[in-house]
Amino acid sequence: MNEIKPCPFCRLKNVSVEAFVGGWSYYNYISYFVYCNDCRASGPRTTSIDDDSTKEAKNKLKQIAIERWNNRE
Repeated sequence: MNEIKPCPFCRLKNVSVEAFVGGWSYYNYISYFVYCNDCRASGPRTTSIDDDSTKEAKNKLKQIAIERWNNRE
């Protein structure tokens, strides 16, 4: 997994990949995003409608969330 760059807003390195699980009456989903624990900024979410995804699929979603965070200007 790629290294997560510092927050583009506060420039601190206290960032982590977070998960959010939710759903409605007919399906569930899981989202991953990078979150700055200092200034509370968050990056774009990557979402899968199937919360029963394999570990490999979840790791891919986490990687996409990191790539989106790292590529922000």
